[in-house]
Amino acid sequence: MLKCIGLKCPYCQEHLFRESYLTCSIDGVSFRKDVIRKIECCLEDELESLQKVLVLIKKEQ
Repeated sequence: MLKCIGLKCPYCQEHLFRESYLTCSIDGVSFRKDVIRKIECCLEDELESLQKVLVLIKKEQ
């Protein structure tokens, strides 16, 4: 499983609390910057679900 890379990720944004928190815009989860290494990235799961949708669309054509 992928780990969060924080602000290096285009989907991760700083917010509130003196910019000590980050928000993932993919799943809307907020977390403190100091726990980044423990957070699993949901991007891999999102890509898998999109791939399944694309396979279904190709079958329908």
